[in-house]
Amino acid sequence: MLTVLSLALAALGGCGPKRPNATRVARALEVTTGDRELDRDLARLRSMQITVNESEREYLEILAALATRLSPTQDAELAALSNAVRRAADELHGRGKALMLELDVSGAEAVARDGDARTGCDQFAQPANVHRCQGELSTIVRVVFHERAVSSAEDAQEVDVEVRSLPASSEAFATATATAVAELAALRIRLGAVSEAAEPLRDRLRAARTAPRFERELREAIEFLEGVAARARVTRRQVTTAAESLANSAQRAAR
Repeated sequence: MLTVLSLALAALGGCGPKRPNATRVARALEVTTGDRELDRDLARLRSMQITVNESEREYLEILAALATRLSPTQDAELAALSNAVRRAADELHGRGKALMLELDVSGAEAVARDGDARTGCDQFAQPANVHRCQGELSTIVRVVFHERAVSSAEDAQEVDVEVRSLPASSEAFATATATAVAELAALRIRLGAVSEAAEPLRDRLRAARTAPRFERELREAIEFLEGVAARARVTRRQVTTAAESLANSAQRAAR
């Protein structure tokens, strides 16, 4: 499905949720109870913890990588990056060209939803695949900035045209921004998958029974799952804002 970038989320009220202490699952790569089904669920929990706990770092790394691609001296803060992209888009417009975005996240969403062992997006089955999934999803997301000719008086956003019929831009700032938007979209999809998986996993763990020595771990796991969906939504909103800001700046929509 081809869409214009529209990743806005419903506003979240109140303060962000308190970050719970790391459970034993978060501190150790494996916790083995001897119950095969429970151990599979604890592995999923571990994958979800890695995804959410490291999402802020991944977000900042995406912005830092974009800054490096734009200029060796570029500030990696979002507002500074958006301004730099906007200046480049304005300069391009002064040369008679404007960018239009092609975004297709449908393939990546399907992989995250249905699972695909080839990409490491295995519905959180294996903690070792978490970072691999991010990289693979970002290549599946299709983000391309296409160029079209404009007059100096023309508004680049009010044009009825088939985007894919236009040539892809080879401008360095456009390709760098497209890469960052794809990576942000992939992170957003993964955080959404955490939110969707948290409640069913929590309910299964609530119903689980285990040896007394693992009861504390089970309680901590359930406590983590009671707050992780809200944490994922907060970070997802931050990621969404960044993707929208960069994409709109490249298209000169945000002034």
